[in-house]
Amino acid sequence: YFRTYDDSTIKMINLNCIDLNAAGIKTISIQGDQPILDLSGCAR
Repeated sequence: YFRTYDDSTIKMINLNCIDLNAAGIKTISIQGDQPILDLSGCAR
């Protein structure tokens, strides 16, 4: 699990789903829009 300075959305990478024995270097882009969740309807 991680988050970045630019985007505080918690993200995860499951290393069990990546072939770590592959010949080439694997890269995963972490760029994208930060989702905004409206939680107003959850007020009690």
